[in-house]
Amino acid sequence: VKRGQKIKKQTVYYTVKHLKIGDFVEGKGIYAGVLYDENGENPKSLFVAMKDAPEKMNWSTAMAQDYGQYRLPDIRELTQIHLYKDAINAGLRKNGGEPLKDEYYWSSSEYNYTFVWRVRPSVGTMHHYSTKDYSLRVRCAVEFKV
Repeated sequence: VKRGQKIKKQTVYYTVKHLKIGDFVEGKGIYAGVLYDENGENPKSLFVAMKDAPEKMNWSTAMAQDYGQYRLPDIRELTQIHLYKDAINAGLRKNGGEPLKDEYYWSSSEYNYTFVWRVRPSVGTMHHYSTKDYSLRVRCAVEFKV
């Protein structure tokens, strides 16, 4: 059934809940907006996990962890999280989550064989970091097709 389609002299309307950045969605986390692929297609909703991983870890360990439906976010996703950090942190606080810390977080994006991107969402600082052995924070994310 399509919107506005008449069925037995009745018009069917339905609504889709529009999420605002910072909204909590059970089983997903805090909504952080929509991201598209490099061609501007295939929109996906980004959600941020409610808490950091329990402890800092090196990049290889962070990449090898099983986070269930979540995973280490890439550089684009961490940039999105930085852009909307205030609304995301407000949503985290309101729903019993842990706000993002004023520290660097690993991304899943490698700069090259030796370097990995890291982001400090509180101020938006991005660096490609020369050692994957340094321990940084991990905040997972998950995408769902729109």
